[in-house]
Amino acid sequence: MPPALPSIIQREIDRAIARDAHVSLLLCGSAMSVMGRLLAGSAPLRGRASLELVVRPFDHRTAADHWRITDPRLAVRTHAVVGGTPAYLRFVGGDTPQGLDDFDAWVQRTVLDPGTPLFREARYLLVEESDVRDSALYHSVLAAVASGNGTRGGIAGYIGRRAADIGHQSLPRGPAASAAGGIGSGRAVKARACPDPPGLRITGLLPGFGRCLSVPWSRRYRVWEVGVRRSFKFLLRPTSRQAAALTACLDDHRTLYNAALEHRRTAYARAGVSVRYGDQSAELKHIRADDPEGQGRWSFSSQQATLRRLDKALRAFFDRVKAGRTPGFPRFKGRGWFDTVQWPKDGDGCRWDSQPEHPAATFVRLQGVGHVRVHQHRAVKGRVKTISVKREGRRWYVVLSCDDVPAQPLPATGVVAGIDLGLASLVTTSDGHHIDNRRHLAACAGRLASAQRELARKKRGSKRRRKAVARVAALHAKVRRQRVDGAHKAALALVRGCDVIVHEDLRITHMMRSASGTIDAPGRNVAQKTGLNRSILDAGWRVFLTILAHKAESAGRELIAVDPRNTSRTCARCGHCAKNNRLTQAAFTCTACGHTAHADVNAATNILRAGLALRQAAQAA
Repeated sequence: MPPALPSIIQREIDRAIARDAHVSLLLCGSAMSVMGRLLAGSAPLRGRASLELVVRPFDHRTAADHWRITDPRLAVRTHAVVGGTPAYLRFVGGDTPQGLDDFDAWVQRTVLDPGTPLFREARYLLVEESDVRDSALYHSVLAAVASGNGTRGGIAGYIGRRAADIGHQSLPRGPAASAAGGIGSGRAVKARACPDPPGLRITGLLPGFGRCLSVPWSRRYRVWEVGVRRSFKFLLRPTSRQAAALTACLDDHRTLYNAALEHRRTAYARAGVSVRYGDQSAELKHIRADDPEGQGRWSFSSQQATLRRLDKALRAFFDRVKAGRTPGFPRFKGRGWFDTVQWPKDGDGCRWDSQPEHPAATFVRLQGVGHVRVHQHRAVKGRVKTISVKREGRRWYVVLSCDDVPAQPLPATGVVAGIDLGLASLVTTSDGHHIDNRRHLAACAGRLASAQRELARKKRGSKRRRKAVARVAALHAKVRRQRVDGAHKAALALVRGCDVIVHEDLRITHMMRSASGTIDAPGRNVAQKTGLNRSILDAGWRVFLTILAHKAESAGRELIAVDPRNTSRTCARCGHCAKNNRLTQAAFTCTACGHTAHADVNAATNILRAGLALRQAAQAA
């Protein structure tokens, strides 16, 4: 930066102020060190800036569109060289690689050509490195690499040093060695000049490209694929000793949760002090040291996750208070109300597939429990992010939350459909297809009522009551699994057959409000409304829409939610809206034009028309 630049800028601002002129000065710069010397700390222009806007670089997909590259392989390699800086396209005069065969030649005529601005960009990148002590050495090593020297001796000979004075870390040779040698060799260089003790890093375009070439292509191509986050749930097969350890783990984490909640309540009630997550997390090491056979047995990270769970519940409480909704302060967790423990990172107190050498079984290692066998019924895709253990009745499950799960786009079908959710049929499409509502809760109602009567006759705290509770819970769990299985099958059929799916944006919680009213103003038709609410819960609309959204995202389908108002009362032919158009559950007869149709099919047609209108408006905008 020229030393006189701050004075020049200040002088122009003062002239504008003296003339009482409204002048806005826009300073653009990519080097944070230059902008910092102008505006930050004790800089001459500190305090004069009214807006500081930091523009982030493009990600690999946006950068590919900017460089007008459609081939994912070529896009990944180009992004490894130029990154996401938009200005680099102008630096090379709009020159983009025309294909994989042209890539090496493009690197030589743009990045390695001393006459191009992109070649000099390494100097500006080095300015940003606060650890650089000998920039001349870095320039020399970069020049040596650009000249085709990829070995210690070659670099040392080029810059006139002894081979012992230059240290570098070599990576495996990449698949696309370019004619430049140093770039195509796939080596990231670390240089140090003796007797300067600290290691000096070479940063910038060339080493980044080397790292890209050194990674196997299957891993490099995954960054281009559309990655989603998915969970995989598997049944655990613990031994009796491991089951006892898992139970003890849940109990200790529940005790920690309750103690942390009591700590926060007491501190605020007695001293008006708000205890934060960081304060309680800092006390964990003392708690573990005082109780090595209890809290000290388990993973530190899982205990931090339990404290974060409490902190999240409290923050949600205060958000509800600010929004004016019913707050619901977090409660103490009794036995049976705390059934999940999470490990935030695979490898920190837990390890998925901890015995990969086993020929037939999969294991997960949990600190304090050991290697627990897993009934893995499908492959795990993506990168395991978190591991959770969940108790459901007498069963134990492990839940893996995975990042970068590759999407599985389906071929286009050209079909668009609107769907109407109901009780007679779970889903009715605009082309007249119906998916039955199985009513799993109603089918199990007899056995469930019998089990609940048996439970009511048992003495509280007795062993027989615990067994009766387990039977009721097992019946509810079976109904839940059947409902989820049916939702998966229905959603999969829709996603496979339709490119665009339009559904109603239902407010299910509002639809299920109680009609009982109050003592002063009692409700009407309370029993009928209670039965309707039970039927809506049994249908599982929210579960179905959630699963449909996940499957549509993974398959590359478009899902549109529309306002559900008057979709059942409006005629799909003439648009006339009246309450009398639909007098029965199944029949629709327009009072204006006489159009007759199945009521759910007519509603699905209106939903589809509204969704396509929204889609067209969004595309036009």
